[in-house]
Amino acid sequence: MLNRIAYLALVLGLYAVAVAGMVGLAAWMFDRPFLEAAGNVWPAIVLFLGVTIYHGLRHDLA
Repeated sequence: MLNRIAYLALVLGLYAVAVAGMVGLAAWMFDRPFLEAAGNVWPAIVLFLGVTIYHGLRHDLA
């Protein structure tokens, strides 16, 4: 059980870093504030998080 918790923490941490990097890059490219760019793409962020969790569950249950 502790391995799953550690793995979940790792995956969510990497997810947060990746999303922050992508949003930061988009904000820099379009010369927008970071929070404004994040607000514009929040549906994609939430969808990507859901797909990531679903993908992880499929691997865990297989």
